[in-house]
Amino acid sequence: MLIGYINEIAELTGTFGLPEIPPPPEPVECDYYYDIYGCDKTLMEDMTEKKGITGLSVNGTYYAFTQKLSFDGSHYIDSGVVPTVETVVEIDHQMNDTANAWVFGSRKASNQNAFSLNVNMARTAYYPRIGSNSNYSFTVANERHQIVMSKSGINVDGELKKEFSGVTITTDLNLYIGALNQAGTVTGAANTDIYTMKIYDSGNLLRYYVPCISDENSRGLFDLVNYVFYPLLSL
Repeated sequence: MLIGYINEIAELTGTFGLPEIPPPPEPVECDYYYDIYGCDKTLMEDMTEKKGITGLSVNGTYYAFTQKLSFDGSHYIDSGVVPTVETVVEIDHQMNDTANAWVFGSRKASNQNAFSLNVNMARTAYYPRIGSNSNYSFTVANERHQIVMSKSGINVDGELKKEFSGVTITTDLNLYIGALNQAGTVTGAANTDIYTMKIYDSGNLLRYYVPCISDENSRGLFDLVNYVFYPLLSL
């Protein structure tokens, strides 16, 4: 059962403006919480307003939403999603060092059935890889960016950076977040902050990740589509 109400959103603290949070699938039970005037988590009474939610309790475990999830180069997350030619990834992130690393991705081998985003901030360059294409790269500032990547191309902060064509992907490898899944091996783990991330396929929203920390002090991403917590995994 979902319960909660926010009367005046301007008076809330600790909110991150999460829009249009979908209802959880059955039979998940959850309660929404928000913080007001710096107090501890406060149970909401109905779902009239969703944007001020700062945490939720699912099946007895409380998850507090945080502004970002920091990857330190020694962790990753398995999204459980196998990319296809119809996959679209939207991610809000910032790199924290100049290492040559992957923000997300999977591939069988170099330039084989890839869906990945490699970043080398020493060159201030992004290297999207999709299908067998490898000749895409562009320069960006080392700051926070909003990325949208699909078979059509890659957009950064609303600007089309590269247009793709002739993309084909055939793989059984899950997309990793904060690293690359190369033929089942974790490689190229990034030092990056992730603020939000969405994964679509054929127009369907499969994952809507927000950073969080559980009341058991486990950090990771919470999927607001399926109401599943994805913890950071160590290399």
